[in-house]
Amino acid sequence: MVSRSHCPFCGGQIFKQLSTIQVEAFHYDVVICKNCQGCFRLQKWDSDFLIHYYNNLSRLHRGKKDDQRENLFEDRVKEHAYPRYYFLKNFFKLRSEQDLICELGSYDGANLLPWKNAGFDVLGFECDETVKEFSNRMGIAATSQKLIEYNFSKKKPSLFILSHVLEHLEDVDTYLTYILKNMGPQGWIFIEVPGVRLQGFSNLTNYFDVEHIFHFELKSLINLLKKNGFSVTYGDEYIRCIAHPTLECEKRVQRGLLGKALSVLAIPNMPLENYLTVNGVMKLPILFLHKLQTLLVRYYYGWLVFCGKRSVKA
Repeated sequence: MVSRSHCPFCGGQIFKQLSTIQVEAFHYDVVICKNCQGCFRLQKWDSDFLIHYYNNLSRLHRGKKDDQRENLFEDRVKEHAYPRYYFLKNFFKLRSEQDLICELGSYDGANLLPWKNAGFDVLGFECDETVKEFSNRMGIAATSQKLIEYNFSKKKPSLFILSHVLEHLEDVDTYLTYILKNMGPQGWIFIEVPGVRLQGFSNLTNYFDVEHIFHFELKSLINLLKKNGFSVTYGDEYIRCIAHPTLECEKRVQRGLLGKALSVLAIPNMPLENYLTVNGVMKLPILFLHKLQTLLVRYYYGWLVFCGKRSVKA
């Protein structure tokens, strides 16, 4: 196991330790870069351990049992997949007769089921052979081939879904570059990651996960996407983010009135290190703003899901 000498966001070399994660005989340090405020796991896993972990240990670590897979799949479809589908329908219109929807880290295929049921071609990329086979048995096409080695010569995806996967990737730039190269000019990418300002604040002990390399705030994710040729159409601190290939006239981040309020409540101008470690007289008002932001993001997302559902029925 090797420790990073440079920040994966900006290349800086001065870090502050925020937390230590202990897993069996190993410990991992979570640090924040003094230069760019990027938050990440200091230790790197080698490729052999990475494959072994996600094929054999990840499901055990997360308490996912094989005999509960079908029930878990049904729950994921109802509680997460369809709301995400309806949410995305607010931002773009795709054509079921000709568009391909792909997901990196598709797990059991639950996120792709609403798109498949709507008539789209779908394809999931999943390194865990057991859940990949389950996805195929459910009629949701999946492959264990690496996305960055896949040939999209027949049909380029119109939408890439990265739901709770980007924070796990060591070589994020490689994946984002490949996605950009293999989507059409009208293509989209949807990213959902656990935002450190909203989901991490006040609960860092449980938030920092041994599998997560990156701990994004919206600003660091937008900067990463811009660096790799994407423009952001929507973003919030939960984090849910929708982007497309950068056009000549780059679109501004569009969040609507409540979305903009959510950004303000996260106090984006306060450095992440100060935000996460605030104490004393400042902690109470920030805790209040955090609770208000949590409520708003829940209801704002629910409203967009409702609007998307209505548009589908119409």
